[in-house]
Amino acid sequence: MGEELSAQRKLFAEAYAATMNATDAAIRAGYSKSCARQQGSRLMANVFVKEYVNRLLTEKSKGLKLTREALLKELTDLALGPGRDMVKMKAIQMAGEAIGLFGIKGPEDDGSGEKSKSDAVDAILETP
Repeated sequence: MGEELSAQRKLFAEAYAATMNATDAAIRAGYSKSCARQQGSRLMANVFVKEYVNRLLTEKSKGLKLTREALLKELTDLALGPGRDMVKMKAIQMAGEAIGLFGIKGPEDDGSGEKSKSDAVDAILETP
């Protein structure tokens, strides 16, 4: 790692890897509740903190039996199955996020470079 992280930043990264919630991780690491949201965002923008979080998550995922590919297959099967309920919508959203669907520029964009989740989910559901 390029920079030695402070004990508090390491605590933040470890809490984030456990909860995947930057605000909660900031509070758990000892940052003030009143600025935890901003501090969590700031810390996740720090390349060294992010690198440490990614390393922790990689180590954590090695022990999991469910791989990224297997999870994506399950979400895809659920998303492409019958019905149009909230579970299916969430599966489509999660699968789209996993493959980087959102934030990809396309001809139907409004120029911002971001597709809205609802537009992308609707497009998937309308696909024959």
